[in-house]
Amino acid sequence: MSPRPVNKDEKRAEILDAAIRVFARAGFHPTKIEDVAREAGVAKGTIYLYFTSRDDILAAAFERFADEALRGVRALVESAEPALDRLHALVRAMVAGATAEPELARIVFDFWAVRGPGAATVDFARIYAEHRRLIALLLDRAVAEGALPADVPEQTPAVLVGLVEGVLLQWLVDPARVAPGPAADAATDLLLAGLTAR
Repeated sequence: MSPRPVNKDEKRAEILDAAIRVFARAGFHPTKIEDVAREAGVAKGTIYLYFTSRDDILAAAFERFADEALRGVRALVESAEPALDRLHALVRAMVAGATAEPELARIVFDFWAVRGPGAATVDFARIYAEHRRLIALLLDRAVAEGALPADVPEQTPAVLVGLVEGVLLQWLVDPARVAPGPAADAATDLLLAGLTAR
């Protein structure tokens, strides 16, 4: 009986899942490709059939996670709810996405902290740009609906993303004292109250 053919997409996903587990357990920087291979139950050479390096594995894991999260956020933006309700839902989805994968969030933070943004293989710029675009779209719709004044500052989407990221960072380093969902809701409310009071 011939062996079952390998489904390359499934094998790649299995390696990514194993890598996240071992990175979370041991830390990204101390982990070697051999550790990932052992966790995945494959030979070291098999890893290199799918990925070029540890950085490549981390980038792929984060890109997979980010793409799934962005699909959900885009669906929220296209719903029929009032724009500000959709904006609150978008912020909650951003927080829920990060908190649903705390191991991956910690790994990415560890990677970023040690390597710095200039060396990162994770395409944060693309992800942040898409969040800013979707937030700007909802702010424009809120203006059209009369829920916000017409003079919303251009950098408001970047400010909101920064507030959410700041909340998530605090949650990562002090999870017992920071509740990311309520804190992000409060940040959104404060930002919107400041916009309407201008």
